[in-house]
Amino acid sequence: MAENSVTLPARYTEVNVFAHGSYGQVAQARDTVSGTTVAIKMQYVNMAELDSRNRPVLALRAYREVLLLCTFRGHKNILYLLDVFWLVSPEGKTQLYSVTDKMDMDLAVAIERTKKATGTEQPLLRREMVPFIVYSILCGLKYIHSGEIVHRDLKPKNIGISFRGREISVKLLDFGLARKLRVQMSHVVQSQHYRAPDVWLQAGQYTRAIDVWSVGCIFAELITHEVFMPGGTAYCDQMKAIYSRLGDPNQECARLFRHEVPCVPYDNFGAGCKCALPNLLIQCRKVQKKGWSEISAVCTPTELDLMMRMLTWDPLQRWTATDCLKHPCLVDMVTQHGEGTTLTPDQEFEEWENRDSAFWAVWIERQLTEIKRRLSVPP
Repeated sequence: MAENSVTLPARYTEVNVFAHGSYGQVAQARDTVSGTTVAIKMQYVNMAELDSRNRPVLALRAYREVLLLCTFRGHKNILYLLDVFWLVSPEGKTQLYSVTDKMDMDLAVAIERTKKATGTEQPLLRREMVPFIVYSILCGLKYIHSGEIVHRDLKPKNIGISFRGREISVKLLDFGLARKLRVQMSHVVQSQHYRAPDVWLQAGQYTRAIDVWSVGCIFAELITHEVFMPGGTAYCDQMKAIYSRLGDPNQECARLFRHEVPCVPYDNFGAGCKCALPNLLIQCRKVQKKGWSEISAVCTPTELDLMMRMLTWDPLQRWTATDCLKHPCLVDMVTQHGEGTTLTPDQEFEEWENRDSAFWAVWIERQLTEIKRRLSVPP
């Protein structure tokens, strides 16, 4: 792209890099074939950077994302994958490129601009848009959950929004941490302020419910334009922020939580003391209780009820995306736009994770070639 030493296919012109990250870059470009503006995400694919199971972690993360986007292709609330290709720089570095539709901005930017709007200025996110945005996120979530996929990193920055007059389009972005459901999963997932308590306290044995928790936090933020549960710099600080809103979990729920929460800064994971739930609750009871009074003053009773059903300590009591779409708060949205479609679970989806490391480079390239072939067929 603009700051790489590789040449993109000739069909992509007017390339402008607008985002950088540890994974690579994202650019806006003109697709001369379709005549549309697209987003091109470049990810570094370092086959030499291995995890504890001799797997190239960055290469697999990039591959998983394009595979999922290909699988989800065509759903109105998920970023649309248009093309995929991989190039090798003169330095010998492999870079994977995924081309998608271009959203106007992410929800974090939209919330910040709305927050900064002056009294005479029309806010970017009007209050009446909130139910539709939540409905759209839940439709995308219902779809991926029906395929037994968990997003694991829902937050305003990973939700795209575009404006066409008074109409808006909302899509889920960034599936780099998404995984197929299984018994044991990593607990180092989700961004701090949108992380469900069960991610830590159930020792990696969480479910789709963690994504619904994140949507509940986003729902509140859309209304107040502030992070709903802002924790401090240590893992247990986020648990205290949750406690300040929800209070004590009941005894039945507490029995579900077996894991200890590190009481260390986020950049020092694995060090220092850890708190089991009973000890953590003793610390939590010292923090100021906020409860729901703040948010209840600025939202409708039905909005508050839906939010509370999303934000429960107990993941077994937390509503699913399908449940939420049936709530009275969203009934008008469902009546106008439908409840969304479902996806058939793919039992083969993560079978490739157990491959021998010697086959990774050839195997991933073969899979990407197959994805590129699939993209030539309309969804």
